[in-house]
Amino acid sequence: MISKMPTPPPPPSIDDRVLVVVDGKEKGTLATTGKLDDLYKPADIESINVLKHKSATEKYGEKGKYGVIEINLKKPGASKQE
Repeated sequence: MISKMPTPPPPPSIDDRVLVVVDGKEKGTLATTGKLDDLYKPADIESINVLKHKSATEKYGEKGKYGVIEINLKKPGASKQE
């Protein structure tokens, strides 16, 4: 008898009041910026950092109380050195 793997739960929803910061500039909340995967191509993103709770409010004050998504884009002309 073959047992079935349980279906994983769906990912948690993200509060649309989360602050979005790109290259150090506040772009607004997810409600105003729209879906992140519509904003930037994955190949253009250097890193993404998620701040929650105390770390978000310490860095961004009241605007960060619902969390912060920091996106750093690759610099034009920059290439990875191997």
